[in-house]
Amino acid sequence: MKKLIIICEGITEELFGKKILKEHFKYLNIEAEFPLISHSSGGIVKWTHLQSQIENTLAIDPYCFTTTFIDYYGIATHHKFPKWEISLSEIDKSRKMSILENGMLENIPADLQNRFIPYIQLHEFEALVFSEYASFENYYEASEANFVNLKIICNSNPNPETINNSRLTAPSKRLEDNIRRYDKKTHGIDICEMIGLPKIRAKCPRFNEWITKLENI
Repeated sequence: MKKLIIICEGITEELFGKKILKEHFKYLNIEAEFPLISHSSGGIVKWTHLQSQIENTLAIDPYCFTTTFIDYYGIATHHKFPKWEISLSEIDKSRKMSILENGMLENIPADLQNRFIPYIQLHEFEALVFSEYASFENYYEASEANFVNLKIICNSNPNPETINNSRLTAPSKRLEDNIRRYDKKTHGIDICEMIGLPKIRAKCPRFNEWITKLENI
């Protein structure tokens, strides 16, 4: 069985991996593990710390593959990710992510690059929760959520990954604004389970591309 290490930014990504991705990859004869980023209590860290974890993971097990499951939302200049300054001049968000991912790949030793698949979620994990409006109605009571606004958000963003990342309109902020006592550690994962991985992949092309790469390690 092949081994895949998915380094997760936080508990939400870790739970998503364990509850939704693990069985999917196991069916493909891939054993997936979901360690959290080191040097962090949840959230992104400077590239130098993440780089060390990636390289150490690949060096310890010469047969494993490693990837990242981190959010673009939250990465800033002071984190010093490779090609960060170059990415700022790119308007297209998908190409912007590709620039950063290529920078990450090129920044680790050449002999490890064939087992590293960098991935940055655009804009954050919570975008995946907007993959199917009906799941909001199935999960919440009318008194718990603003279904009108949630439906508008879903209809206005056929690709949930395009929901923008300002501090007021990021996917997580929209969920918090429209759902009473929204808990991303439980609600978001539960809703994603209701939607199902195939539907999420169908609505989120960058996420789907990443999963496809992992399926073919």
